[in-house]
Amino acid sequence: VDPARDRVELDGQGLVALPSGQEYVLLHKRRDSLVTRSDERGRRTVYDELDVRPSTVAVGRLDRDTTGALLLTDDGELAYRLMHPSYGAEKRYVAVVHGHPGETSLDRLRRGVELEDGITAPARVQRLSDTVDGRGRIELVLKEGRKHQVKRMCLAVGHRVVSLRRESFAGLVLGDLRAGQWRRLRGPEVTRLQRSVGLAR
Repeated sequence: VDPARDRVELDGQGLVALPSGQEYVLLHKRRDSLVTRSDERGRRTVYDELDVRPSTVAVGRLDRDTTGALLLTDDGELAYRLMHPSYGAEKRYVAVVHGHPGETSLDRLRRGVELEDGITAPARVQRLSDTVDGRGRIELVLKEGRKHQVKRMCLAVGHRVVSLRRESFAGLVLGDLRAGQWRRLRGPEVTRLQRSVGLAR
């Protein structure tokens, strides 16, 4: 069915009313929410806080205890390309860790560390100022998105993650969004996303 030309009816009643455009939403995921449509145990999901179409899904996942930038869309081709490592969409994280990683540990993270599912791709990594209670903080910028990747990388170099926040995804930053808040992307933001993965000029 081409919604621009076709009309589907049954007994004179229109059956198909497709939206005029696709949906793009940036959510500041809060801690202890699941990136799933429903949970059999009744736990909170990100969709409890959103007013989006049934076809709008998260681009990748964040762990239940991870906070930060989460993109949701019903644009399937864009979502696919943003998740595929060959297109190089960057994800920037800030991790609070046990201990204080030195340059040796940071260099290992930069070069790639061996995990049970293979060596990780090179990452941009820098040490940040400690938290107020003296814990170490590091920033990691990745172009791949394996399950629990940041946590596993940090553990592999001897620094277990205490808390993790995704500061940006594919150039989208949280800005003034507080935990649990969301907004629809503006036209130029959508265009930039599309261009970054070869879908627009």
